[in-house]
Amino acid sequence: MKRQSYILLILILTTNLAFGQNLNDQIITNYSDTIYCKITLINDQNIFYTYQKKKTEKYANISLQEIISYNWKSKEIKLQNQYGEKLIPYSPTNKWRIGLDYVQQINYPISHSILILNLNKRNHNIYMGPNYTRLFNNYFGDELINNYDKNSIGINFGYRYIVDSKWEKTNFFLQLDFSIYKVKYLEYQGHFIGTKDKEKVIIENNGSIGINYKMSNRIEIFGGIGIGSPAGFFLMIEDFLPHSFIGIEYRFE
Repeated sequence: MKRQSYILLILILTTNLAFGQNLNDQIITNYSDTIYCKITLINDQNIFYTYQKKKTEKYANISLQEIISYNWKSKEIKLQNQYGEKLIPYSPTNKWRIGLDYVQQINYPISHSILILNLNKRNHNIYMGPNYTRLFNNYFGDELINNYDKNSIGINFGYRYIVDSKWEKTNFFLQLDFSIYKVKYLEYQGHFIGTKDKEKVIIENNGSIGINYKMSNRIEIFGGIGIGSPAGFFLMIEDFLPHSFIGIEYRFE
């Protein structure tokens, strides 16, 4: 009798462990409820998953609009078994978040000090903010710049795509960045007239690669290098500019 009881107990424990091993994933809803499950598929609208009810496997789905975040551990295990390493999602949440950045750009002979408000979701980051521009010398292309006209205020905006990484706190990213500002210069009018003050709008565009580091859940530091031009949108290369930047971001919950 005792032997039969031990066998029954072992079978129950083995069955429970087998069921429990499959429920590696978690879904956190908007009401802060946690669903322990095995995620099978995620598309643009829903998460499909299986869960255990009275030792029976059930199938269900939930809209992405109804969740705060999810943890797809079973996919990471599968990737790890298949490729020998796993990719960690940059951001598991499916909600838009707001961040505040301070960025210092050096696009010699131009520097930009920028305060940015950004919207970010998963791997995507869209940003915009005021831009304080300063010229290092008295020439912008062929135009002569007065010493008192080397500073201006403009606007900066752009898009950043952050790549998932095998490192928990470090990610690479690709970025397109644009600055719009005015430049005042002196135009030679002739021998008897001399020079006249002129101004024109500059649309500076930059493409870059960079790296960011998560200091905490709210604070990140980042930097990058690339190329740019003051010749207009979409990387129109007229006057080549070496592009570099560093920044810090505070992300609101």
